[in-house]
Amino acid sequence: MKRSLVYAVVPLIALIALFLGLRLWASARAVAIVGPSAMKPGPNGAIYIMSNDTLYMHDRDGGLLDKVPMSRFGIDTLIGDFWVYQNGELLLRRPVAQSLTLSGEAELFARTGAGEKDRLGTGESILQRCSMETFQCRTFGTGGEVFDKITAFSLLVDEGKGITYLSDVIGHQLLMLGENGKIIARSNTSFLFPNNLLLDDDGLLYVSDTNHHRVVAVRAEQDRFGAIEKEFRIVDPRNALRPTWPMAQAHAADGTWWVINAGDNMSYGIVMVLSEKGAFERVVSLPDGADPLRLVASGDTMLITDPSLMRVYSVGKSGVPGEDFGSQLFKLDLSELRRERRLYELIASVFMWALLVLLACALVVARQARVQEAAAPMKQAGQPASTGALSGADPGTRRYDYHSAIGFYRVKFTIITVVLVSAAVFYVLISRGLTLFHKQFFPAALLAHFVSSFFEYLHLKRFSVEMNERGIAYQGISRSVSSPWGGVRKVSVYGASSRIVTDHGNFTIGPVEPAGDPPRGLLDLYRGQRMKYHKELVEEIQKRAPQAKVNISWLVRFQWKRIRPVPGD
Repeated sequence: MKRSLVYAVVPLIALIALFLGLRLWASARAVAIVGPSAMKPGPNGAIYIMSNDTLYMHDRDGGLLDKVPMSRFGIDTLIGDFWVYQNGELLLRRPVAQSLTLSGEAELFARTGAGEKDRLGTGESILQRCSMETFQCRTFGTGGEVFDKITAFSLLVDEGKGITYLSDVIGHQLLMLGENGKIIARSNTSFLFPNNLLLDDDGLLYVSDTNHHRVVAVRAEQDRFGAIEKEFRIVDPRNALRPTWPMAQAHAADGTWWVINAGDNMSYGIVMVLSEKGAFERVVSLPDGADPLRLVASGDTMLITDPSLMRVYSVGKSGVPGEDFGSQLFKLDLSELRRERRLYELIASVFMWALLVLLACALVVARQARVQEAAAPMKQAGQPASTGALSGADPGTRRYDYHSAIGFYRVKFTIITVVLVSAAVFYVLISRGLTLFHKQFFPAALLAHFVSSFFEYLHLKRFSVEMNERGIAYQGISRSVSSPWGGVRKVSVYGASSRIVTDHGNFTIGPVEPAGDPPRGLLDLYRGQRMKYHKELVEEIQKRAPQAKVNISWLVRFQWKRIRPVPGD
């Protein structure tokens, strides 16, 4: 390859790596910015809204009472739910560091949630009760059996009875906790990802049984806790055959039931209004791109959080959203969050387009390299060989390259790409937002895999080793080395590769094969034939350069001794 092309390839590789890193960084920052999510009623009709790990407290008319970052409680990212007691204290998930583990990701895939990723592991409660005055927290639950999950759950507290109800989403069960936080009852009913909880005036506990496509009312007493008394089947009004994923419910003042029927990946669903007996009545008209997440009834108004558009809708009896709920400061904060997220999304898009442009440039460079490669023999035919270089016309020249491995890497690229695409589809359609990977990870991984495979393919196409009476010559993707046999100083053999040290430069020879040997199929890449080629090549170098020091690992020597003749040679 000409020096000018080398100068083009190296910056391209560096820029692709840089732009890919910036793309991942910007995407991660955009995903980390979350608008209004969890919402709870508080004492005296107050409304508590969690937005981007900041708690906003409003009165029922939308006036701001207080704004408290969760960092005041030592919490960087709030996971799961929260509850507000009548004295203003909060029930929160403790800050617990999560780590990516193979067993944890396997549990997400199998949807069991019973192992290390989903548990605290210390025997302590994952919940804590925090004071809004001192910002000090104490563990909710000491000794005995406590709740120690660290992923999704919903909370509801009946202070009159001293009971805390908890839906263990991943564990597919409901729990009843006493005043000290100990588990005093578990549901025996078969739930499948139970979500939002609501204790209604009839004394029943209403639960969104998401993957059973229903809202159920269950017994709230310790005796027969969780036994189903009645249910509402949720049917998509747009298509009765389409799966439904109810994730939240609320009982309006007029007796109607409001249910969020989530879409794929538990997002971008619709808000359905049902009659008192569960019959479908209408769909609430929300803006395009709305992502309703939580419902709270406040007087004659239903409040709906939307973390995507970063709004809190205020919907009256007509079912038409009015002015967004919240104070002016709250709305300004949401506007700033939207601006910040759009900025990071724009940066991510710019670098994605820049990566595509760089890939196009890489294809041009590769094309130019092929043109030069094709023109090189014609140029050499009209010029005498330079000093120390090998003549391709010498009948004693032996050439090694990767003509079979090229086909192997084509298959490898296809298989791995299919696997990554399948993984991307899995996380987009099935994951419930509990994985440490965000949705931008897999497209970036596909792009990185394409780039690395592309340059590996270029290397295989360009690579060759030639030997004759005069010396040895190496050709790589970006440089070439020619040395007479007297300049070969050292040969180190490790595994399937050899490191050649010469006075004119060093290079590595991989598991090559004779250029004149026709491909025998991909399976031959895993047989003794390739090891046999490597052994012959090293022995040829030893024979022609007796002064060179040769280091061969004991494992390679052992493998070479076991080489048997291959049929057909």
